[in-house]
Amino acid sequence: MEISMKMKKLAEEYGFQARTSGNTTALFCKDTDGHVCRWITYDQKKACCTIAGNTDHLNLWFCKTRPDLTPERIIRFVKDLNAVFETENAILLRNLIDPEDWQEIAGIRDAYEDDRYRLNKI
Repeated sequence: MEISMKMKKLAEEYGFQARTSGNTTALFCKDTDGHVCRWITYDQKKACCTIAGNTDHLNLWFCKTRPDLTPERIIRFVKDLNAVFETENAILLRNLIDPEDWQEIAGIRDAYEDDRYRLNKI
């Protein structure tokens, strides 16, 4: 199965939107204002993935916009996302989720003291 199809399946499984346009497939999610934002994009022609930024840059704040995303579910999403690209730990949890957002989601004081966040132990 090609990467764009795997991304669409992943988006459906985790409740994100996926769109394909030309050579790119992107995952979208809503920010705190309810606007749909491009988050993770795969360019089939260049065979590369780009991330628009962690939650702070896009104002996604999953602790507010996606209460269904528990720490375990987010860790599983990151693992599954890496599997889409047939790589291990290329996309890190800390690149997708802002430390303050992770602290709220995980109910911890400091994201950098949490090995799951700091070391990407998935």
